[in-house]
Amino acid sequence: MKSISRKAFLSNTCKAACILAGGSAFLTLLEGCAPFKVYSTKTQDGILSVPLAEFATEKSRIVRDNNLDSDIFLSKTETGYIALKMKCTHQDWLLTATGSGFACSSHGSTFATDGKVTNGPATEPLKQLKTIVTNTTIQIYLNQ
Repeated sequence: MKSISRKAFLSNTCKAACILAGGSAFLTLLEGCAPFKVYSTKTQDGILSVPLAEFATEKSRIVRDNNLDSDIFLSKTETGYIALKMKCTHQDWLLTATGSGFACSSHGSTFATDGKVTNGPATEPLKQLKTIVTNTTIQIYLNQ
């Protein structure tokens, strides 16, 4: 059996850990940007407005205002629109969009696109924001 020096062992272990961590981060990044398109806008008087035309071909969008502390997930339902704050209800960490909902990288909580918890430690659903549909927009009320 061939022996390996302590220095070589530590070097190889460190390289392998970096490759695994980098690959995992890359996959998370890809997973986060693939499922839903992002619509960037600015908040005016505590309201985000999204054109109805954004939902002509798809039923969901991530709404982003870089001045907010988190993105908003906006989805068309059978009865209207649902807007969810993309922040974990366990300890307020930002969520990443996945193919089936959202994931918290801090403690592993996951949520469905309707905001319900699918895996703990979170026990509360995502915060839902009030929406009003006008002739041309969906308005999301941030200060309820």
